[in-house]
Amino acid sequence: MTVLKLGGSVIFEDNRIASERVLEIVQVISDHSSTINGIVVGGGDLARQYIRVGKNRGLNSDELDWMGINATHSNAKFVNQLLDEEYEFLSELADVNRGDDIITGGTKPGHTTDAVSVMLAEKVGSDNVYSLSDIDGIYDTRDCSLEDADRIDSATVGDVKKIIRDQSDSPGRSIPIDRVAVDRIANTGITFTMFDGTSSENLENVLKGVSVGTTINP
Repeated sequence: MTVLKLGGSVIFEDNRIASERVLEIVQVISDHSSTINGIVVGGGDLARQYIRVGKNRGLNSDELDWMGINATHSNAKFVNQLLDEEYEFLSELADVNRGDDIITGGTKPGHTTDAVSVMLAEKVGSDNVYSLSDIDGIYDTRDCSLEDADRIDSATVGDVKKIIRDQSDSPGRSIPIDRVAVDRIANTGITFTMFDGTSSENLENVLKGVSVGTTINP
């Protein structure tokens, strides 16, 4: 069994819903629903727009995080409706049990949906998280620019911590994976695979066991 983390960057493109892409991804999920027992949906452009307005209004960090969380819930309900309500929507994970089929978004300030997806995997008993976004994995950018960097096919938690250590944790941030998620991967033994989710073919392949993107191992 596995958990999918559907990044908001896959749902939106140029501040609009990428409708054809979303419908293709939903179809793949439906085809493999027997092996997917959790979905976590990010906020994407909707969350960033909320946060941008909130900053202009002078809201604090927690308040901005809640704006982003509300956007993730809206996106999760949208995806679940396209899936004919096949998953139970929950706004928090307190009542989740092993084997449940759950869809959710963010849960509380202080971490992104990356961390939520690992937490959900722990709760429902999944060994893997597959994270779809608009990037095709993690790049080693410690000593060079992104243009000159190489994608890492397989990384340890230690490798990833070194790569993200200087990146921002502010609300609305765009970071390959957040620190809370990395710590939970280290503590749970769950593997986390990041790949380009703008192609539904990549999702189809990873669900069939084909190596795609970057896999983070404890």
